[in-house]
Amino acid sequence: MRNNASRGKISLWCSCIGIVLLVGLAVLLLVDILYLEPYTRMGTGPPTPATKAAGVTLAIGGVLFVVIELVAFGCGIVARRTAAGKAGLVISGVLLPLVLGLVGFTFHIVKWSW
Repeated sequence: MRNNASRGKISLWCSCIGIVLLVGLAVLLLVDILYLEPYTRMGTGPPTPATKAAGVTLAIGGVLFVVIELVAFGCGIVARRTAAGKAGLVISGVLLPLVLGLVGFTFHIVKWSW
């Protein structure tokens, strides 16, 4: 039982970290769009277009978000008899399909707008 309680806490914390990551990425994207110069330096190479730099940031953050939410969902399933496990399961179970559906819909719109 003690092991399930710790997994429930892991599930809840990972779900909360996923929300914070999502909000942080939204703020970062907004700052990138509003204040970034047309070209930026990533490392020591030639200047990179700012949209490409923002795209790389979003891709890495998106993959990290999905991994964290899948960990939260898995730990929530294992610890579903504890309160923290149920909370983490509900948060990740709602947030993960919502965000993945939004990303899929966005890619669908972008594909047809070209």
